[in-house]
Amino acid sequence: SADLTRQLLAFARKGQSRCAPVDLHSTIKDVVDLLRRSLDPLIIITQHFTDQRAWTLGDADQLHHALLNLALNARDAMPGGGALSFTTRVVELEANCNNFANAAGRFVEIAVCDTGLGMDAETRRHIFEPFFTTKEQGKGTGLGLAAVYGVIQNHGGAIAVASTPGHGSIFAVQVPLFEGRRATVPARAIPPPRAMSAAYGILVVDDETVVCDLTGEMLRDLGHVAITCSDIDQALALCHSDEPFDLVMLDLTMPKRSCREAFTALRAARPGLRVLLMSGHSLNGEVQGILDLGANGFLQKPFRKADVVRAIYKALSVETKEYP
Repeated sequence: SADLTRQLLAFARKGQSRCAPVDLHSTIKDVVDLLRRSLDPLIIITQHFTDQRAWTLGDADQLHHALLNLALNARDAMPGGGALSFTTRVVELEANCNNFANAAGRFVEIAVCDTGLGMDAETRRHIFEPFFTTKEQGKGTGLGLAAVYGVIQNHGGAIAVASTPGHGSIFAVQVPLFEGRRATVPARAIPPPRAMSAAYGILVVDDETVVCDLTGEMLRDLGHVAITCSDIDQALALCHSDEPFDLVMLDLTMPKRSCREAFTALRAARPGLRVLLMSGHSLNGEVQGILDLGANGFLQKPFRKADVVRAIYKALSVETKEYP
């Protein structure tokens, strides 16, 4: 259900609002590393980078998910094994060409190629439509490629497919090239967290009592000390008290105050407090504004225990350990 939620948000173009430089070569390497640990060894994976730099502006997690979706689609097309390759190059495009509705410029092209079953013309016409799938019932939602399409469009890019039955497929993704320098964010004067091996005190603030309780149980299972409350005024009272905690996990839609007001009040009550935002919605302009104010991360619901582990350690600036 978590994967389905992310795919629906991506297709609806609600999954990307954070705009930061993304190293596409690094993103592809991360995807390939993940695939090599999980795909059938009969599938040989290669990568070829034509240009030294291939950066774009956007959301690294969304782009990672889109490329992973393309790779998994290629895997499904090669049940007996085959070859999967990622190739990048920088291309110069004219205005309004190749389904672009924007100005001319330089783009990074990522070609994801497989030697699988391929597709006929009728399938190619519908491949990016939501809920369209050629897989048997129970094997797919039909949202994977639709989500990829939404993510790439939301990044100002385009995606096309070339395929012939029996001769594999090539998915060509093109996103605007970012040629600036990666911005450096000045370090904030926040007390350093304790060592990763120690338990953390975490305050969970969510008006949904069930979510609050389940998140608290999850944190305790991970060895942390969890305090839960479903009222923002109660959370503020705890911040004014001597109750020790290292992090607040704050839901975005609390009654009485907007998320920005709640975040500002929590930080005023306890300066330097680390705050991890939570929401059933994806990143949007309001969330990005609070992140820009100094919030320490965003966790999208529904989340798995592994997602919580990564988000907590990232928010606390502690190196994340491997988690299945």
